Amino acid sequence: MEDDFILIKGNGPILITAPHNIKTYRYCNSPSHANDTNNHKPGEFRVLEHARENHIEQILNRLYKKLGKKNCTIMTWNKDKVKWVVPMDPNHTSNNMSNSLWFKHLKKLKKRLSKCVLHIDLHGMRNISTENHIELGIKAFKKTNLKLYKKIKPKIKKEFDKLGVKYTLYGKFTGSGYDKPHSTVTDKGNVLGFKSIQIEIQTNVRKKLVTNNKFLNKFASILKNIYKELKPICNIKTKKVKRKKKSRRNKTRRKR
Repeated sequence: MEDDFILIKGNGPILITAPHNIKTYRYCNSPSHANDTNNHKPGEFRVLEHARENHIEQILNRLYKKLGKKNCTIMTWNKDKVKWVVPMDPNHTSNNMSNSLWFKHLKKLKKRLSKCVLHIDLHGMRNISTENHIELGIKAFKKTNLKLYKKIKPKIKKEFDKLGVKYTLYGKFTGSGYDKPHSTVTDKGNVLGFKSIQIEIQTNVRKKLVTNNKFLNKFASILKNIYKELKPICNIKTKKVKRKKKSRRNKTRRKR
């Protein structure tokens, strides 16, 4: 059964997901894509493969072990159950989220986890992808709750400054398909009320998180400190401004 494809551990309010611990595929009919090796024309419908991201699963498990099951929940593909299947990339599904297996399981987690969930969606980028070592995709969070984002943003920056690597909140990887015909994992999380951020990590930094315990501990502490700051203000919401209806002026008819 498809439900067995997803592996979930823990009960903590820091939710860490990793959708690319295996090879996945995505449908694409947008302009030419970097992974397209078949020379399709822009706008032409095609199927693209997304490769497994090295070290992501190890980082996920190491963070879970460090944070503990009371503080952390992890969600990824169950490699034992997906051996002979190449599933659809949950970070590039249609905007009809109800069709997504990952959305279904995130929805279940929403019912049993804390009312305030910091959701980190882990990804790996190449060393040459951007000039940054880490890119924080905050677009979906910002679009969903701008007021809360503005409150927590200084804390996010203060914490990631401690890591000693070049990072940005405004990079190439925005963490959202908001203005595109697809939704990401962080789009799905924010729709459900999680405070979801995508983190793209360069290859060299991923290796360091796997081999350097001190560096991993620092990364785990950053997530804990951000959640600690987030929890008391988690209920802040951006008020939706109601647009005033344009009043129709009474048009006087000319007498003939």
